[in-house]
Amino acid sequence: MKWNKRSFILVAAVFLISYLYNLYYNGEMSQKIEKQRISACKAQKQNNCDLIELFHNACFKKSYRSYMKAMHFYDREYEACLREKIKAFQKK
Repeated sequence: MKWNKRSFILVAAVFLISYLYNLYYNGEMSQKIEKQRISACKAQKQNNCDLIELFHNACFKKSYRSYMKAMHFYDREYEACLREKIKAFQKK
């Protein structure tokens, strides 16, 4: 296949659309999980629910990653990360 300007623009557009969709989906997933964790925390009447918001982004980035060409969320890792960060914050 000979690359010309049109084919290059088409491939670049596909990659750009894919990248933007991935950013949107990751943001949606992050917000959904954060809301679920905060709701569960409040339902259990814990006193550190506001700390979930503080540490969510760091723990989410570690726990939502690619494996076998698909994105997976590792719930246990996320929970362990939150517990570890909240415990370290409370010791200060």
